[in-house]
Amino acid sequence: MLSAGRGLGRRLVLLGTVLTAAALAGSAFARTGANSPIREGGTLRVNVTGTDFAPLDPAINYDTDGAQLLYATCAKLVNYPDRPAPAGSLLVPEVADAMPTVSRDGRTYTFRISHEYRFSNGAPVGAADFAYTIRRDLDPRMHSPAVQFLRDLAAFSANGAMLTLKLRQPAPDLLARLAMPLFCVVPSGTPIVARGIDTIPSAGPYYVASRDRGLSVTLKRNPYYSGPRPSHADEIDFRVFQNGPFSIHQIATGAADYDVHGVPPQLERRVALTYGVNGTRFFAHPAAETDSIVLNTSRPLFRNASVRRAVAYAVDREALLHALGFLPGKVTDQILPPAVPGFRRLKLYPLHGDVRTAKKLMGGRRGTAVLYISDNLQLSGHNITAAGQNLSHFDDPVFNRRMDAAALLSGNRRYAAYAKLDADLMREAVPIVPYANDYRVEFVSARLGCVVIAPGAGGLDYAAACLK
Repeated sequence: MLSAGRGLGRRLVLLGTVLTAAALAGSAFARTGANSPIREGGTLRVNVTGTDFAPLDPAINYDTDGAQLLYATCAKLVNYPDRPAPAGSLLVPEVADAMPTVSRDGRTYTFRISHEYRFSNGAPVGAADFAYTIRRDLDPRMHSPAVQFLRDLAAFSANGAMLTLKLRQPAPDLLARLAMPLFCVVPSGTPIVARGIDTIPSAGPYYVASRDRGLSVTLKRNPYYSGPRPSHADEIDFRVFQNGPFSIHQIATGAADYDVHGVPPQLERRVALTYGVNGTRFFAHPAAETDSIVLNTSRPLFRNASVRRAVAYAVDREALLHALGFLPGKVTDQILPPAVPGFRRLKLYPLHGDVRTAKKLMGGRRGTAVLYISDNLQLSGHNITAAGQNLSHFDDPVFNRRMDAAALLSGNRRYAAYAKLDADLMREAVPIVPYANDYRVEFVSARLGCVVIAPGAGGLDYAAACLK
């Protein structure tokens, strides 16, 4: 079986890469009027085409649109800075005074909480609030997606300014998990409501001032925020269930400043030709995502690594990419996308294909494969499940051990280990044939400046945006 993975919609990349790394989303950057003074104040107007937000309660919001909004309102123990990749892809302490102290066995994390943060209602943020946030996430009445990211949490406690988390086993990806919107701090005593609460006081640059479901959401600047993050606009107004083409017309004419869902595919070429790509208004930037043809290594045809390498040589990645339409992304022949820390350019296979080498590797063998369209893959043998996480059914004990070992590393050693795995998997085993890193496109109004496409936001950074 061959399975081609193509992004079917916007994804929120929160944890993991295709190699089960704790990867960080990446993006691009442009700053309109970078040498001009930043104007403070005004109202940023944002459209949401075709849909409304899910509940904006951090404990239960688990989609890309909500995560982009919550990035402007949230304060967390650690967070991604309001900067483009690669700097914006590296975790920094936020409400924690510094990165945590980690016990020698890697199972106990201790955070000292800064005394400088306040919720939008004026209440100070303390370690007890973070402990309550975790307790609320874990409460079965909340039905929070956070539960799946806390399964290795054995105990947690707050004592004065100190927050302690005890794990059942070492987990170097813990900090990446704690940077998810699910772990935005909420005030102690915030009600536990299964459907969520939209207007919980928040400790980030903004807070959700009001929501009229099906119509609008309004963010206002947190009057008590004194942290380092930007907050240029006084207010950010979202209008939901907008029409895509009309929304783009509004942005073009200045009646709106941005659309959460970018530009409808049928209009991308026209907008790009009108405004140019990566100038001041229309931006195309690679997402932290790799599209691949997955080779089912459990089937006779692709059980042999030389046959899989033959496919990797035979595929014309450039032709495949351009067949996907306008601004389809950037061609690749490796697993890690450029926006992910640890990426190293490899250049393993001819991007236009090399059929002659492919035939040599086949050695006269012939076979028939069936192509399915799907996505979501991982390459560890531990992930061959009924849910189909490892669509290639690749299960190599040596690579399994290396992936397990890499998962226990942190910092630069972790990035280096995954970079080496990327190279070796694609040179030797070839369980998948990567061909593209998708682009995401953004279009902004002429009056919008300070355009930062931040990994933490997964798109336009509302907090960093300013009006000319």
